Amino acid sequence: MERGMDSSVFVVVLGDKPMIEGQAHTWIDVVEKDQSYFHPVGNHWPVQPVNYIGFRYRGRLQSVHHVDSFEIFEDVSACNSKWVQTSTDHFVYRLGPPMRPAKELKTGNLFMNQQVRCAIDTLLSGAYETIREARDETDRRNAEVL
Repeated sequence: MERGMDSSVFVVVLGDKPMIEGQAHTWIDVVEKDQSYFHPVGNHWPVQPVNYIGFRYRGRLQSVHHVDSFEIFEDVSACNSKWVQTSTDHFVYRLGPPMRPAKELKTGNLFMNQQVRCAIDTLLSGAYETIREARDETDRRNAEVL
């Protein structure tokens, strides 16, 4: 499927601690205030830019965003001086407006910093109680296709 038509959501965890010691800007601020997000290219992270990204923190899914555009930077602090310095390639995403789940969607039994992929409807429709259930349903659907 082409990236532009892919409706899967890459769900990541955001921390509420400052990105840089002695500063106030957090990973949550990157999304909520800067309308951005960044992550390394590869090394257990996607090697292709994602089309949708979801953010979980405080024990639940907070929002899903379409990735409106992306660039690759070696040092993301060149994009925003409040961001941590990096020395490897990172996707820097510009995010569209937040889409919120129809009802509270708790994390479920996932590892604290586990990244998952879910079909967008499983996260936003209100049909599932947890992100883990949404992930499991996505995996079930994908297994049927194979």
